[in-house]
Amino acid sequence: MGEPGRTDEFVRLFSKDGRWIFSYILMLVPHKADAEEVFQETSVTLWQKFDEFLSGSNFRAWAIQVAHYKVLQHRVRKQGAPLLLDDAVLEAVHNTAVTLNDRLDDLHQALEKCRGKLSESDRELLDRRYESGATAQNIAATLGRSPRAVYRALDRIHRALYDCIREEMSGDERP
Repeated sequence: MGEPGRTDEFVRLFSKDGRWIFSYILMLVPHKADAEEVFQETSVTLWQKFDEFLSGSNFRAWAIQVAHYKVLQHRVRKQGAPLLLDDAVLEAVHNTAVTLNDRLDDLHQALEKCRGKLSESDRELLDRRYESGATAQNIAATLGRSPRAVYRALDRIHRALYDCIREEMSGDERP
């Protein structure tokens, strides 16, 4: 992995999907310390094998496959310890996560497209609401509005986004 462009690509892709990969592992390895260990092993393997990854393909799907094998290896190492999930459940969760991966990407794209259709002030209000620690009360105080007005505006924005996403995803089932 000597190419600087490939290193930058790995960092960008891993930064974008790292939390999703960890969440996937945590679904299958319920003890957080074990999940963190499997995540570290997965991260190292992803880095070591990144030359095998085809640029432009689905990094998250590839990473989930690697993580799945690391989870299976972890289960073999922990033989004798009680398992919270049997093999059939483990496979079902894995298959569901793989299926949801594509669906979530489609939903995220629809959300971004619909968010772009909002007015600048609505996007700004939405951004403020989802900042860490933000509440309708402190947003209202900052904007000189009542908390009730902020709640009504956010409700209107959420409904508009929901309707827009449903329309964008109309070929699929409901989001």
